[in-house]
Amino acid sequence: MVLRKSIAVFLACFTLSLFSCLEVAKELKNWTQVEDINQVDGKTHYLGDDGIRLFLPNTFKKYTSIEYLKLLDSVVKDDKKMEIERKRLKLMREMEGNHYVFFDNTINATYTLNTIPYLPISRQDAKFILGMIRQSQEQTSLYSDLEFEKVTANSLVISHLSGPSPTSPNPVDIFF
Repeated sequence: MVLRKSIAVFLACFTLSLFSCLEVAKELKNWTQVEDINQVDGKTHYLGDDGIRLFLPNTFKKYTSIEYLKLLDSVVKDDKKMEIERKRLKLMREMEGNHYVFFDNTINATYTLNTIPYLPISRQDAKFILGMIRQSQEQTSLYSDLEFEKVTANSLVISHLSGPSPTSPNPVDIFF
């Protein structure tokens, strides 16, 4: 009698394991066949002075600093917020390198990009900087609902190879 019960329990466990493996295999098959749903309609902006290609949604337009300040005057009604943005823009323009401003009229979003001149750094300095960035991301994820995902060089190479070919030598691709 005990032998029959143990055989029945064994067969039940084996059957459940078999069905769960089949379900996992079906999900894996479905996962590999899913189309890319994160398709973003956008435009690649070529920042020729720095050899950078920047991909932003179609709604973003490039502005000069003066055009951007005029636009802000018409959009921002709060004088305190306007003064903060003016100071931020002034500080960014005073930095070394080139300054780029993109603005989206539909949601009033600003994307600014500052470049800096090439500066060689040692491997030890790079490790230290990456450690500081990772520590900052971990602290941010503790206090917010943001999650950060580590991107390796292999995944960048694969995504770059699957994308369009570069139009200039050694461009830097930035996607947001």
